Formats: sequence, C-alpha cells, structure tokens
Amino acid sequence: MQKISPIIHLLAAFIMLPSTSSFLHLSLRSSPTRLFSASPPLPNPSSVLTSTRTWLYNFVLPLKLCPFAYRPLVTSPKAEFRLSYVDPTLPLTSLLRELESVSELTSMSPHLTSIVVCPNPDLADFLDYMEFVNGHVNTLPLIKSGELQCAPFHPDFLFSGLDAGSVENNVNRSPYPMFHFLREVDVSRAVDMWQDKGGEMEDIWTRNAGVMNLLGEEGVDRIRKEGRVCETVIKKIKDEGFG
Repeated sequence: MQKISPIIHLLAAFIMLPSTSSFLHLSLRSSPTRLFSASPPLPNPSSVLTSTRTWLYNFVLPLKLCPFAYRPLVTSPKAEFRLSYVDPTLPLTSLLRELESVSELTSMSPHLTSIVVCPNPDLADFLDYMEFVNGHVNTLPLIKSGELQCAPFHPDFLFSGLDAGSVENNVNRSPYPMFHFLREVDVSRAVDMWQDKGGEMEDIWTRNAGVMNLLGEEGVDRIRKEGRVCETVIKKIKDEGFG
C-alpha cells in the first residue's frame, strides 16, 4: 500500500454557496451537530456534509491539528472556504471535472481554499484513492504548475513509515475521501509566519503525533462516537505540554 509523508494543511473560513443538482455547498459557520460516525456505503449528502463539518469543528480545531486553522475558520472576516459534495454515483471522470473546476475557482480567488468530498465506492480503498490522486488529481494543470496543491484526506489514511494501525494516522483520517485545494502562495505565507515565530515544520507533526498517542485509539474512537472533544481531554493535552 502506498504511503505519503506528513503534510501541513492551511484551512480557511467558510461561506454559503449555491447548490446544484450534483454538487452541494454548505456554510460551516453554524454549530455542527453530533455526528462523526462510520460511513454507510452510499450516505446522503446531508449526512456527508454534517460529518465533514463536525470533523472540522469538533476534531481538527479543538485538538489544534493545524496551527493555522483557528483564526481563519472562526474569526477571519475575509477568508472563504468552499465545501463541495460530489454525487458518489457519478463516474470518477465527473469527479475529476469537478475537481478541475474547483481548482480553477480556488486559483482565481485571493481568499478561497476548497474541500471536495466524494464518498464514491471506487475511492473506498486508500490505495485506489491515492492512485486517483497521483494519477489524475496531481496532473491537473494548476497543480502540475505548482500554483495549487491538493492535500489528501481519507478514512484509512496511511502516513509513510507508519503501520495501518498506528494512531498517528488519525491526523489525516477524515470521515470520507476528500480533496483539499490550497494556493501555494498561501501555504508559503503561513509557513513563513510559523517560522518567524520560532516554529519548525517538524514541530507540528511531533506535536500532533504526541496528541494522537496521548488519546490512543480508544480516545479517538470516543471523540468520533460523541462528536466532540470534552474539556477533560483538552486539559489533559495541555497538562502534557501539547498546548
């Protein structure tokens, strides 16, 4: 099975966008409901978007898995985030066309970054998903030119050097297969800001891996089941020096 190395993700705030017949868009400003459980084979769009929203607000943010996420997600008045759902019954060629469309939209807006969610059965296996990412998504013109990058997320995500059962993989394990588009200039700017404050990129992975090991699989599963991180867990993370 192919593995990829730990990567840094920059998230941004969310706006309401109009829906179409195949692609749904949802504002993530509202409080997510408690839903972060195992995915059915063909979940309905509302369930997919709600699970995604809960994962972002009740897993990524409270556990501080991305040091650049909190301000743009919660407080930034300018940053925008597009969350798109692609009908899983459509062929992967349709998904690729939507991904190209979203990448073009992302590149044209100075404040926009995007996630596309697609629970297509053909992407259920992580190996098949990564083959699609490497063989098709990463060949999109704007990614190939270096203007954008696509950060992969998957329920069975596997980092390089880790076993499938390693708890650290949960850093990039999302409820459904996802494609996160970011502008390279935004990523570079965020990295520069982090380093200007004395941080190293390796510090982010070391800290996140430490949090996952502190929680253990049982703790991660509890968060998924309950759809939230309790105050006791947050205090424990702080007490252990992970901030």
